[in-house]
Amino acid sequence: MSQNKYMHPRNIYKNPPDFKQLAISYPEFRKFAKQGITGKVTIDFKNQEALRSLTTTLLQKDFGLHVEIPLNRLIPTLPLRLNYLLWIEDLMHFSVNLREGQIKGVDIGCGASCVYPLLASTANKWQMLATELDCESVNWARKNVARNGLEDFITVKQVDAGTILKGALDMDHTYDFTMCNPPFFRSETEADSSSKSRSNSRTLPRNGKTGSLSEVVVQGGELAFIRQMIQESVEMRNMVKIYSTMVGHKSSLNALKSELEKAGVASSAQTEFCQGHTTRWGFAWTFLSELNFEVLPKSKKKEKPPMKYVVPMLGNALCYTVNTVTGKLKMLFSQLQIEYKELKRSKHTSLFEVTAQRNTWTHQRRKRREQKKYETQLVSEEDNLCETAVSPKKEGCNISTETVSTLKESRFAIEGSPTSAVQPQLQTDMKSMKRKHDNSVCENNKKISKGEEQERLQERDDLLNCMDQAHESEFPYEGNLQSTSHSELYSYSVKSVSSRKSQNPEINDNRESSEGNKNDKRNAEITQDSVSKNEECDLSSPHCSQKRYQTETKTDSCILKSVVSVRKSGPEIHIEMALIEGTCGLDAVHQIMQYIKNNLKIE
Repeated sequence: MSQNKYMHPRNIYKNPPDFKQLAISYPEFRKFAKQGITGKVTIDFKNQEALRSLTTTLLQKDFGLHVEIPLNRLIPTLPLRLNYLLWIEDLMHFSVNLREGQIKGVDIGCGASCVYPLLASTANKWQMLATELDCESVNWARKNVARNGLEDFITVKQVDAGTILKGALDMDHTYDFTMCNPPFFRSETEADSSSKSRSNSRTLPRNGKTGSLSEVVVQGGELAFIRQMIQESVEMRNMVKIYSTMVGHKSSLNALKSELEKAGVASSAQTEFCQGHTTRWGFAWTFLSELNFEVLPKSKKKEKPPMKYVVPMLGNALCYTVNTVTGKLKMLFSQLQIEYKELKRSKHTSLFEVTAQRNTWTHQRRKRREQKKYETQLVSEEDNLCETAVSPKKEGCNISTETVSTLKESRFAIEGSPTSAVQPQLQTDMKSMKRKHDNSVCENNKKISKGEEQERLQERDDLLNCMDQAHESEFPYEGNLQSTSHSELYSYSVKSVSSRKSQNPEINDNRESSEGNKNDKRNAEITQDSVSKNEECDLSSPHCSQKRYQTETKTDSCILKSVVSVRKSGPEIHIEMALIEGTCGLDAVHQIMQYIKNNLKIE
């Protein structure tokens, strides 16, 4: 997508040039102009000669400059160069008290075209020092300056390799600004766009490759080059009022910001240069405390388009309404603990603001796997417990036949019973009873005394009493237990039994007074821990959401705030989500929209 609308407001190329008119007026450009079947005139931007013809033609038409550029040197794109130069104008106008006389600037690495000094001296009558290390480029630059009669305004100076500021600037002078278009790449391979990793949606560069190796490649890349520039500026400090440079890679921005902080600059500024399908960045800094870059006009930020999802209609058309989709959407947000506030509601449109304090929408698949694994493990433990209870002789189990017989006669069915939903919570109690008998046999190795037998019977009665109360409670699933998931039954049964136990403290008192209390308590804690993890994995459980809201405190940092709209567009219903702010940015918007796509079903 073209970014011309984000160009500097004074850039004359905000509206692209009329290639048809250029072809009519300039015969040299006409050689490369092609007319399509729609009548539109364009050129092949991968053709170096066509690019050179376009640049030289625009320089002649719009600025009255006659420039020659060799094909083996960098061919500048005028919209980008003009964006940078106009930003320098803003820096000078808003942050420097213009002294009497001419403004003096420095272009570090002017190239063969010497385009920045030519434009600056022609448009603003600035005096420019142009530095360049390549001998051939220096010769071409001097020819272009002389061809346009600008020797009094522009001085082209050849410097040694590795020279940026020190050794290039005249120590007896002061300068108002420096500007630089540094080599962006560390190696020739990195400069080759065809070798870069690109997604299928990202197209190859539209312009042809131009420039010599020294113009596009430097040891350490642009980051090392600009770091050296910053370090040298610390030594030169007030010799230059404003230091600036262009940056080609977004990945370099944070490192350069840190470097400027270490340098102790008084003020700094950053901007974007948007043109065509290319974005570059500008950095400026100063050591003068009287200069304040905060007064600079802020460039228009690029709008972040909302992410859109077309809701499919899978079933009854009567249910395919904005109200239905909005209701389902709110349910999903509630499950994810995302707060929402309705801003507008009508028959065909629904608009609300959503806020998330933490990430609850990622790793859903992993949570489901963990829940399934836990349930499988739980069922396995229940089966082992049942086998132990039914066959007391197995593996040295010493529970008496009378105890097992009594349990069988009661309504405590081991398998296939509707009350199996409460077994997970009672599992600890049964293991506790078994452990007490085993310990008693191992320690005494004799017949159980009468008092111990009474204690055992009391424990059994307490256990059965607890089960009876849970079974006789208002169980919501007693109609058709098979249609309800094991997880839901388990969750309800644990809560139900826990509630009964809290209402009957005698049961807990009897159990705590019995032998092996520490082990029982530890097992109970492990069981409750597992229940909490299981509930946490089930985001769709209302118990889970309620519990989280009650136990967790919200952080002050908002990871996402966005506007969500549901609207009718012809026969379709669209959901759009636009980012307002948040530390997770557009990634969170994309993830939530994907979650909605996977879970929102209108049938």
